[in-house]
Amino acid sequence: MEGNEKVYKSRKKIIFDNFLGGISWSFGVWIGTSIILLLTFLIASKVDFVPIIGNFVAEITKYVAVHNSPFHF
Repeated sequence: MEGNEKVYKSRKKIIFDNFLGGISWSFGVWIGTSIILLLTFLIASKVDFVPIIGNFVAEITKYVAVHNSPFHF
């Protein structure tokens, strides 16, 4: 019967344990996301498609600026 005894934890202790678990989980998510983003940006900086994307965005910006001008008739 020793293994089946109920263990009593106060509500305060349960809340505190869950609070610490939540903080630990969120810290782990933050560290993991930082590492994944760091690796993604390192890989993206080594690939040559970034200037192509930059030129594409520049052309879209130029198109929008010309065609959405309030003086364009």
